[in-house]
Amino acid sequence: MRHSRRREPDRRKDEKRRRHRLRHSGVLFQAAGPGRSLASWAMRWVLRLDNVQTVLSGMGDLSQVEENLKTFDECAPLTDEERRLTEQAAKIERDELTVACTECRYCCPNCPAELDIPALIRSYNEAKIGGAWRLRKLMDLPADKRPSACVGCGSCTAHCPQSFGIPSYMSEMAEMMRPFEKPAAN
Repeated sequence: MRHSRRREPDRRKDEKRRRHRLRHSGVLFQAAGPGRSLASWAMRWVLRLDNVQTVLSGMGDLSQVEENLKTFDECAPLTDEERRLTEQAAKIERDELTVACTECRYCCPNCPAELDIPALIRSYNEAKIGGAWRLRKLMDLPADKRPSACVGCGSCTAHCPQSFGIPSYMSEMAEMMRPFEKPAAN
């Protein structure tokens, strides 16, 4: 019962902490390069790498195409100071996330349970940061789309560019969700 009484203040505190961290990392970039997007910073970081010959960028609209063209037209890799700043911002972001899933969805087509793995991992991150109670919303999913439906085959991991151990996250989430399950009717 203590958990439910504290839940609302914890939610506000967790959200405030998350916004502070994200704002802090974003402020680092905006102070160092006003007007540059996070994508621009990422592309410039890639330009620093010696053995990169091709950079692929997902773009969703014309403004993103124009921004990428401008970034590569300038061809200005990060300076040493900007690289240090990027590492500092990355540490802030890494500390915030448990699984840095990019939601590429390469894991999804081969999942025999047809789970929405990126959405589940996003919920996992929220739970690890702010508490297991955040997984309660997953109880609204059909039982065959919850983390407990994962069969642990590892096909998702085989297709994940980051090689995340997705079945272990699903298993951990299923355990975290057990208190939210309604007892079976007799």
